[in-house]
Amino acid sequence: MSFPPSLDPNLEEVLRDVANDPDSKLFPGVHLDRLQSSFRAPVDTITHAGAGFSSAEKELLFMHRRALGQVLEDAFVVGYLADKERAKWVRPIGKVVSLADVQNSAVVARDLAPALAFRHGTARQISLLLDGLVPTSPGELRQLAATALRVGGTPKARYYYALSCEHYGDFESGLTESRNVSATSDPNVALRGMALMRRVQIRQNCWKEADKTSLLTLERCALYGEKEVFGIEIAHQVVQRLLRRDRKALEEIAGLAKAHGESLVNIVGRSAGKLSRVLPGREWTEEGIRFILERPGDLS
Repeated sequence: MSFPPSLDPNLEEVLRDVANDPDSKLFPGVHLDRLQSSFRAPVDTITHAGAGFSSAEKELLFMHRRALGQVLEDAFVVGYLADKERAKWVRPIGKVVSLADVQNSAVVARDLAPALAFRHGTARQISLLLDGLVPTSPGELRQLAATALRVGGTPKARYYYALSCEHYGDFESGLTESRNVSATSDPNVALRGMALMRRVQIRQNCWKEADKTSLLTLERCALYGEKEVFGIEIAHQVVQRLLRRDRKALEEIAGLAKAHGESLVNIVGRSAGKLSRVLPGREWTEEGIRFILERPGDLS
């Protein structure tokens, strides 16, 4: 019995256990070598994942749902980052895969997952991915993120759902979900939830709350050594101080900003249009931004 080379070793072990169990209720009378179409129907309808299932079968269902969720999470990132404007202030979690990678993962999920693992609209989403179609509109991305959350249930999936709510314009849900994400035990995910919370607060014109959230995020980024979110939050602090022409506040943050290097200059530069309206006498080139960070007291 052979498996795809990209199959997770833990999943392969569980698959072998289930395949060798003559009393398996998950794949009754079906050898694993024949599982090349998960959308087939000759599997008894089971409404309860725990009804008569062995521990190996329960684990298999759990792992399949997580694998399906991961495919959908990757698809969300590909679709979200397809828009350069959307990608400006967001840093994805982990490695960004290509559409081809997502398609390959979708094939593995389709061919190895039992029908019971495909719920909450997952089959439709996987079918679209197999055709090379990744959602990019706000509504489609929200639906995709919601499906990934229901199937996989990971903190990362919840972050993507919160992100999709903000992009869709549902700020109340975006704020609630980003708060939930910020409370997760994984600092890599929690800090992104905090950065998203700050963005939603700004879009709701809650500037004081947004500044408090941003400063708290910076403190936690420094504590955990998280550089990606740290750079974005430093840039936010610099831009807000420039927009307010707050020399003293800019001086307080300039040391950290300058030390962060080239990435911060690039991020600040993305707000050049807004900054030029407030400080029209400045040149918002890379050199101009560096000059201001080196001499934060001079905002004339």
